[in-house]
Parts: sequence; C-alpha cells; structure tokens
Amino acid sequence: MISTVLPAADAGVRLTVVTDAVAHSAAENGPPALHTMSLFPPQVDLRSTAEVLGEG
Repeated sequence: MISTVLPAADAGVRLTVVTDAVAHSAAENGPPALHTMSLFPPQVDLRSTAEVLGEG
C-alpha cells in the first residue's frame, strides 16, 4: 500500500486511505506504514470506513 500511496502523493495526487480496509504485507507492517503515510497531509488523508461513509 505504501508503495502506491507515496508516489501518488509525490506526484501531487490527493487521496484517502481507508485505514480499516487496506491489506498489509504482514500484520506488523501495517501500523508503521500508516504512520509514515500520516506524515504527508494534505495529499494523504487517513480515514476509517465509518468516517468515509459519514458515520463517524
């Protein structure tokens, strides 16, 4: 996931990562990848499914 998100952000694309709907290469890789992506606002917006659907 991070190998797709960061190049897109670097290219100027704004995107939302739905944090509870992504696949990780390994369970221990998920939190550090999400943390790294959180360092790239406003291009990268981290949100839960509930937030995206307007429920949160």
